[in-house]
Amino acid sequence: MTPSAVACDQKCVYCWRANEMFSGQQDLMEYANDNPTEIVQESIEAHLRKLTGFGGNPNIDQKKYEESRTVRHFAISLTGEPTLYKRLPEMLRELRERKISSFLVTNGLHPEMIERLRDED
Repeated sequence: MTPSAVACDQKCVYCWRANEMFSGQQDLMEYANDNPTEIVQESIEAHLRKLTGFGGNPNIDQKKYEESRTVRHFAISLTGEPTLYKRLPEMLRELRERKISSFLVTNGLHPEMIERLRDED
């Protein structure tokens, strides 16, 4: 998941993402202020929706199914540059409070956010 789905400030030729959709979109991040708690909660709910229907399948390991319903890890990447999301420290704090590990995939071009992540921990 990513809190900055339509914002990236680069057009890397090696990027597998369709970067033509990012043209000028990083400006949108100035206004993107989605609540980090809502992002986390809605991501968890989306995960659970993806599992709908598997629980009734007699061919699955029911224990593993139940384990899969507990979100333990968040990968913050996919599309866009997550360090453009100004509330990223809050979102990572929310994940820690829920005992969910996370890792952040970034182009590293926003050291001020990396410093905030370090300092606001």
